[in-house]
Amino acid sequence: MPTANDWGSHRCLVGNGNWPIATSVAATQLGAARRALDEAKELLVTKAPAPEFVPLARNAAVQRAYLRAEGLWHACRAGVEAELVAMWDEATRDEQLSTAQRVRLFAANATANEQAVAIIETMCELTGTASLDPTHPLSRCRRDAQVLRGHLAANGQSIEYGGQVALGVLAEQTRV
Repeated sequence: MPTANDWGSHRCLVGNGNWPIATSVAATQLGAARRALDEAKELLVTKAPAPEFVPLARNAAVQRAYLRAEGLWHACRAGVEAELVAMWDEATRDEQLSTAQRVRLFAANATANEQAVAIIETMCELTGTASLDPTHPLSRCRRDAQVLRGHLAANGQSIEYGGQVALGVLAEQTRV
């Protein structure tokens, strides 16, 4: 709940500190997913495993999975960005943020976080053993994404709170 000092557009942007952290987690996860997509693309066009020695990029299943992952990345990024723009519009218009707006941004952040991890896992699966080398960027993306997905701003308990607020089961919640 806002206090007497929580009014004004810039104060809305600081808020209780949770939404900027959750957005930072989502942005970091999306950055790791972008790196995984780029690294995987490089491997998919050059890696040609035996016995056919045909680049993985020629495989229809690989093409479908890669394009879906690209689309998912763009959708998640656009969703977070759209909610940040809507948040700023509401903050400058009303000098406070509604619960509905905070829930929408929370949902966009949580979705981006989860889907970024899924994108990274998909890229690791598509490229095969390259992602097993702990020094390879795909391996590092996977490790970092798995660790960050448990951050308090984005973990399962926080998502449950967000769902409870969205469904009206829980009134105001500072995590959202």
